[in-house]
Amino acid sequence: MSDPRFQADGKRHMYAMAFCKSCQRAIPAKYFGIDDGRPIWMIADADPWTAPCGACGAVHDYYREDLKTVALGFSPPPIFTPWWDSP
Repeated sequence: MSDPRFQADGKRHMYAMAFCKSCQRAIPAKYFGIDDGRPIWMIADADPWTAPCGACGAVHDYYREDLKTVALGFSPPPIFTPWWDSP
């Protein structure tokens, strides 16, 4: 991701990510927190989520199986809104 609102801090931050079905750009769906070594991060079982892509503007429905857990080197910006509120 090359969004300037995200600032690298050298830690492993865990996210659930969707990937735009049109242009494949990553769309952060949920921030779990700093990696604590757990092998599995739970993704909510509430389908579907509808989200626009910030790159191409396409709007798609995303299901639980569309989301991938990834580690990134930065925390989300203060204005980040997760797709769901449960842990």
